[in-house]
Amino acid sequence: MLGKSVKQVNMTTYAKSFMEVGMRYLPMLRIVLSIILMISCAVLVAQPATKVVNQEDYDLQLVKEKVKNNQPQLTKIYTHESAVYAQGGMLKITLYITEKGKVADVEIKVAAGKFTSTLIKAMKAKILGWKFANKTKLIYTYSLRLSKS
Repeated sequence: MLGKSVKQVNMTTYAKSFMEVGMRYLPMLRIVLSIILMISCAVLVAQPATKVVNQEDYDLQLVKEKVKNNQPQLTKIYTHESAVYAQGGMLKITLYITEKGKVADVEIKVAAGKFTSTLIKAMKAKILGWKFANKTKLIYTYSLRLSKS
C-alpha cells in the first residue's frame, strides 16, 4: 500500500466489494431481466391492433387510387373524340369488379351535357382492360367531368 492515498485504497476496496456483490447477484439479475422481457413481450402480443381495416374498405381504397391514376387514359380519349365532335359534361361511371380484380362490366351514363356513343364505347373498352388489386367483389361508381379547356 505504499504510495497509495487513503482515497485510492477506499475506491479500490469499494470497486472490489461492488464486483463481488454484482457477481453474487448476477444470476438473480438475469432471471429478473428475463421475467421483465417476457412480461413486456406478453403485453405487446396481447394488445390488439389500433385499427382493424375491413378488407372491402381496403379494396375500395385501392380501386379509388387506381381509377384516379387511370383518369388520363379517359381524358386522352375525350380529347381525341372532342376534336371530331364538340361534346362535354359529366359522366356517371359504374365499375363491376370481380374478386380477381378484373372489370366484368362497366356502365357509363351521361349525367349532364352531351357525349357521342363513339366516345362512350371507347371509354368502356379502355375501362374493361383495367386491372385492380382487390380481393373482394366491388361495385364502384364515380363521376367524371369532361370539358374542353
